[in-house]
Amino acid sequence: MTYLLQKCEREDHYDVINDDADSLVASVYARKPGGGGLGYHVEIYWRGKDHEIVVKSLDDAIPAVGAFYEANPPQWEPESHLTPGCAAMEPCGARYFKETQFGDLWVGQVKSGEWVAYRGGHALSHADGKTAHFATRKEAQRAADAHFRDGYPNSETITDGLTWPVDHQWWLDPYRPANRARLAVA
Repeated sequence: MTYLLQKCEREDHYDVINDDADSLVASVYARKPGGGGLGYHVEIYWRGKDHEIVVKSLDDAIPAVGAFYEANPPQWEPESHLTPGCAAMEPCGARYFKETQFGDLWVGQVKSGEWVAYRGGHALSHADGKTAHFATRKEAQRAADAHFRDGYPNSETITDGLTWPVDHQWWLDPYRPANRARLAVA
């Protein structure tokens, strides 16, 4: 993955952006003298928790973020606060959630007993646009995992007939590269 360090309006604040997903993955703040030493705090909000890493220099921030995500890969977790629904395409039974840098994934069991997979509120679908159904939770999770980067630059194309609906317009914004270059820390 490609991470970028961007300067924020505050003098002592930076953001770490996953450029492939166009998403914020961490914030970096200068440590104050007398407040635990010099250097930087790297704050990562991941899997419902705040994680803090202390680094000596800004140059260490991106490698620390990459190492953190490599050591803490996304995991499928049951969603216990789900209020089940039972319309044809609403989850009726168990639902499992996975937070990724490319959008949140979830799989849920529908009224028919089959499983469906979603990323960012969009169903994993066949080429004809019909929602893909899976016999088991594991099959739905495997398909979601295989396709979680679909539609993003620098992602591998999977040719199994499944895809998420993708709006490429956000990525083709002509101002995006100029804004990235303007904000990037050299």
